Amino acid sequence: MHGDRTGSEAREKSVRLPPRTPSNARVDGKGARWQGGRLAPLALLLCWVVGTGCHTTKEAEEGILASVMLHGNTPGQISQVTRAVFQAHDYRVAEAGLTKLTFEKRGSGMNNFAYGSWMPDDPVWVRVRAFIEPAGEMTYRLYCRAWVVTDKGGPTEEEIKIRHAHHRPYDALLNEVADRLVVKPAGPP
Repeated sequence: MHGDRTGSEAREKSVRLPPRTPSNARVDGKGARWQGGRLAPLALLLCWVVGTGCHTTKEAEEGILASVMLHGNTPGQISQVTRAVFQAHDYRVAEAGLTKLTFEKRGSGMNNFAYGSWMPDDPVWVRVRAFIEPAGEMTYRLYCRAWVVTDKGGPTEEEIKIRHAHHRPYDALLNEVADRLVVKPAGPP
């Protein structure tokens, strides 16, 4: 009989055993192996990183790009010097109150590229609002928020908030205000 096989040959062909694995290893449905004991510390580390995340400051959460504390000056003095500093950096005054100031200037070429205004007759603008608020006896906090403005003055004007990651130019402006407002000790008469 030529199709007959011996009993042991038939068993070897029909029964396939999985490869041997250590007792703590598991095999998923696709045959990939993972070691339960080795992944636990990695899984804990991953959970800790995801759980703690990146922390933002309270100012960043409120949309404040920069702030300085000013001592020994009145809101009027702070407002006046703030206007002078922003104007020295090509901003124009759009609103000038005692404790709220708004400044605007044309955006840079990079602003225009990033926010979709490639036409020279329709540039994007940068709008900065500065606020002066009491923070103690003869102490005031000057802070600002900023936006990129598309279609300025048009029916579809839109303000796009500048994120805290881009705070450096605004830090520099407010630090310049603080430097100009430093109270100098009185010298001998």
